[in-house]
Amino acid sequence: MKETFSNLKKVYYYGRRYKKNLIIFSLISVFFIFVNIVIPVLSAKQLVYLSDSLYEELLWASVLVFGISFVSSILHWVLRRNTFFRGTIKNIQLATSKEILKIEVSDIDKKTSGTFIQRISNDANEMGVIFTQGMGHLMNILTDIGVFIAVLVIDVRIFIFFFISSI
Repeated sequence: MKETFSNLKKVYYYGRRYKKNLIIFSLISVFFIFVNIVIPVLSAKQLVYLSDSLYEELLWASVLVFGISFVSSILHWVLRRNTFFRGTIKNIQLATSKEILKIEVSDIDKKTSGTFIQRISNDANEMGVIFTQGMGHLMNILTDIGVFIAVLVIDVRIFIFFFISSI
């Protein structure tokens, strides 16, 4: 865990120019946590309204689910266009290229140029993947906390069972 945070700090050094994009990514991710809690609850309400023949309430719940899903789709598109990860990888590749240019010519003659090109692209991509996975783990933890809170709000007994079974 300590190594993961160390790696995240190193990768963030190359992506700090894109701090605004990282904040947008984080806020949208928090919204998705909310969506992942609310949609199942609303879907359950839809089933209850349908079984109780409460069609007007069913319509409003369906419109709300559709609206949340629509906004969620738009935000997914925004996340895909987020330049933080691409910009970070580009900066890592540029820094790696500058370091390779400092290598002695005799060392370059010993190895093929493909080795250096492979290192530039693969190492940068690997560091970008580390950051992406770190953010993914953080969002999963936050989602799990949100699910625990939603279950606690619904029923304390189910929360206790859910909490004990997750340990």
